[in-house]
Amino acid sequence: MESFYSAAYWGARQESVESCAARTQRLLAAIEIVSPDFSCWRKRGRSKKDALASERITADSLEAFVSLLSKGGNRRDIGGDVIDELGYSMSAWNGGDKENVSGLSIKCGLYSCVGGCRML
Repeated sequence: MESFYSAAYWGARQESVESCAARTQRLLAAIEIVSPDFSCWRKRGRSKKDALASERITADSLEAFVSLLSKGGNRRDIGGDVIDELGYSMSAWNGGDKENVSGLSIKCGLYSCVGGCRML
């Protein structure tokens, strides 16, 4: 079994969770063409059984990406508000067997106002 790691980095930018979700949706639609192993994703679980029991996430479900990324927002200890500048994150797994397994981690929408920035 071969193992590969691929990463893409894009500079810090303030983005809404909806914008991050739309970009994630476009990414998954594009990589789906590369291999059927990238055509369906599931939320990661505590076990393989838990993950396989979760609902499938496909590139046509923008609402699912908004929900996953929203849940991946860092929150303040007091009040529970999302800390916008820390962005949003999500992780998924393709449910593949030992030879075709893939994981996906997305972190987007991070930014810093150090040195000044324009707010959305």
